[in-house]
Amino acid sequence: MLVAGKRIIVTGGLTGVGRASAVKLAREGAKVVTISRQAPDCEAARKVGETSGVVAHIRCDVSNQAEVNRAFDEAVEMLGGLDGMVGAAGIGKDKPTEELTADDFLEMYSINVLGTHFTDLAAFRHMKGQRSGSIVNFSSVSGLLGRPNQAHYCASRGAVLAYTRAVAREWGPFGIRVNSIAPAAKSEAYYEWEKVLPEDERRRELARRKEQFPLRGDMGTPDDSANVALWLVSDLSSYVTGQVVPVDGGLVMTR
Repeated sequence: MLVAGKRIIVTGGLTGVGRASAVKLAREGAKVVTISRQAPDCEAARKVGETSGVVAHIRCDVSNQAEVNRAFDEAVEMLGGLDGMVGAAGIGKDKPTEELTADDFLEMYSINVLGTHFTDLAAFRHMKGQRSGSIVNFSSVSGLLGRPNQAHYCASRGAVLAYTRAVAREWGPFGIRVNSIAPAAKSEAYYEWEKVLPEDERRRELARRKEQFPLRGDMGTPDDSANVALWLVSDLSSYVTGQVVPVDGGLVMTR
């Protein structure tokens, strides 16, 4: 088991890449606490716990620093320490750029950017004394490529990448690694969107993806990203920090 005995918090841990990461880490021997805006007794939390052995779920709004600090203190007490944090909490919405308001940007940034800062900082404070730890921030290929009708989302995801590089330099001397995953993965929202597409549009979308993605001719799954999160939390990546890892089937090939 790659992370046997490691104590890990996963934010956004009940859906998408967060849920896949929490399950993967727990099955690889880690003690995992998930955090999200959903209640601890919700069906999603119960299913994750039953199927993977995740220790507990804590309700928390990552855009609220006081809530984040409380949730992390509670989780660390349950776990008996903190070795890793996977930050997968985030939102995404489509809207034409000419219609975007200040409130649209503030909503996106409060969760995707401030939420990343608050959770990373809470993790750092618990890891600093032991001078070791791994933080993984989920971003998106949209933060690298840009997407029409997603200017505010792309900007927030690009900010996460820049933030990750900055804190990796600052916290490296404490033995704490900070990396980011930029996935192109199908989420629950994506499947719902795909269901309502007219058949002709659906065929065009499938053809477009086949051309864009060298591997599989399609977007990836949450498990693809969870595998990379597992590696970044594990000791196999002990000399890797400040990196952006696209998990996108070759859509973006960075240098």
